[in-house]
Amino acid sequence: MITTQEKKLKKLAKNAIKSFKNLKDWKFSFKNLRNKKHLGVCEFELKKIIINRSMYFNVYTFIQILIHEIAHAITNQSSHNKIWIKNAKDLGYENDTYIAFCKKTKYFYQGICLDAI
Repeated sequence: MITTQEKKLKKLAKNAIKSFKNLKDWKFSFKNLRNKKHLGVCEFELKKIIINRSMYFNVYTFIQILIHEIAHAITNQSSHNKIWIKNAKDLGYENDTYIAFCKKTKYFYQGICLDAI
């Protein structure tokens, strides 16, 4: 069942993605990802940014995950090289330590992008 908050976050994400000219044909969705430790992924072939539905996290963490994945999309690369780091930081990525609770495993996960430090 889709919650009201999920609907609002999905609208926010779609508007954020569409604000970039080179991402106009990109999509956004929530999905239960196989790797429970991934909070989000950027699917280049599908032109899609996905946030892990099986995790609970606050709005700040959602926005930071979204920025992280948008930075991958606009740089068109999966690595966290200097170009990606610059774009991510320019977009407002703070690379904090993020806490998420997995609905399936009932564990808390602590995430940080070590390459972007």
